[in-house]
Amino acid sequence: MLNQFIKFILPVFLISGSILNAQKLLTGKILFLNGDSLTADIVEWKEDNIRIKHPFLLNECVLDKANILEIKLLDNGSKELERDKVQDTTTIQIKPRYKSSNDNDTIRGNLVQNNAEAITLETNFAGELKIQRSKILNIDIDATTNLLYHGPNSLDEWHNTLHNSSWSFTNSSLYSSEDMGNISMDMKLPDQLLFSFDQHWRTSAYINIKLFSDDHKMSRPNNYYEFSVRHGSIYVRKFIDGRFMAMNALNKNFQNMQDLRRAMSVDKSAHYDLYLDKEKGIFHIFINGKLMNSYQDPDPKPDKFGTSVHLVSGDNSPMKINNIRVSRWSGNMPSNDDDKAFDKLKGEGQRILLKNGDAIIGKTGKINDGLMVIETEFGPLKLRVTGMRSIDLSDTPDDGPKMYKGDIKLYYKDGGWIIVKPVAMLGSKLKAFHQAFGEKEFDMNAFKRIDLHVYSEQHNRARKADSW
Repeated sequence: MLNQFIKFILPVFLISGSILNAQKLLTGKILFLNGDSLTADIVEWKEDNIRIKHPFLLNECVLDKANILEIKLLDNGSKELERDKVQDTTTIQIKPRYKSSNDNDTIRGNLVQNNAEAITLETNFAGELKIQRSKILNIDIDATTNLLYHGPNSLDEWHNTLHNSSWSFTNSSLYSSEDMGNISMDMKLPDQLLFSFDQHWRTSAYINIKLFSDDHKMSRPNNYYEFSVRHGSIYVRKFIDGRFMAMNALNKNFQNMQDLRRAMSVDKSAHYDLYLDKEKGIFHIFINGKLMNSYQDPDPKPDKFGTSVHLVSGDNSPMKINNIRVSRWSGNMPSNDDDKAFDKLKGEGQRILLKNGDAIIGKTGKINDGLMVIETEFGPLKLRVTGMRSIDLSDTPDDGPKMYKGDIKLYYKDGGWIIVKPVAMLGSKLKAFHQAFGEKEFDMNAFKRIDLHVYSEQHNRARKADSW
């Protein structure tokens, strides 16, 4: 029974209540170890308990945290974080907490500065973070000045071409569980394009995307390129003047395709990077960072195509699409094998991979006017940050963060997580400590879930998969 978890009932604190009234309380569905649940406002977060407010309880009450499994934060109509405020141009992976683990904290934000001690990111959820280099495993740098769209941001920004309810929106993601739902948007696609997104599914990986559509208000426009995945197989073709035409496959990687089918059957998720050149009719497909195939339109007709995108669901299996990014593409072929590029490097220092596939080794320095200084054995280089794809810092001597009692795991709405040690909560703001950047205040609107007792085998066995 739920009441076994309630330690005692507290009277309402008039003084603290007047302060909290000015702060919108964090609301969540609290899941207990035995399967019980309770939806309530979180008033206070302490080391061993949390104080909550519930409309059916006369007074606020305190719950023993030992019996709490996780808290699913509710998307109760509050405004999403302003995406235009800070572009998530850089992703930092923190070293794992124990060497046998491949799990890493992720921190996204805009790359501000780099020096011998720290990498500075400006984030939407915690402001400016100075992250210790010794705790960083890898830095992935996006095409900062080339990013045109990052979403989804709402269902309203998409045109529902079939006027049905097959697609829905919550927590920065689009969901579909019905056959042949079709939503579209005129994204003003550039002629050279990188279209990226993450897909999650329950049974099959079906997705159909129409790119360079000439009419976003029609479910089947007259001209577009079509990319689709069905049961682990990839299809690319073009639809022009009302009929389908074949695309020439150039370099299909059979081993990568076999690996992809196995991964799709187990992971139920994938990351897609689609590189398109409308003028040349070129189409490169990367899935989970590996080149699957390249296609050539034998008769490009760029004037026939438009600037819109359609997302089409293909069966009744639940599916989620998020982290959609539209960027300008320089036209350089991305590298298909980072390890091979790095294997060619000799010497000591950070391994730096450029967006055109080149790799160098050296010591990264400060950023000034968008240029980072790299000290190499041949002398200093000034590289544009926008031309860099990743920086490998695994050679730094320090290990990852330690496992602290009371650590909690915060899951971002748009994917990934970070483990912190909570200090205090006021409204929707959580003050917490992270070993890579110290104590900061987090805007909890950026997160969808809080896991407690993250190192407990008993609690981890009781957790269910994300119920998106």
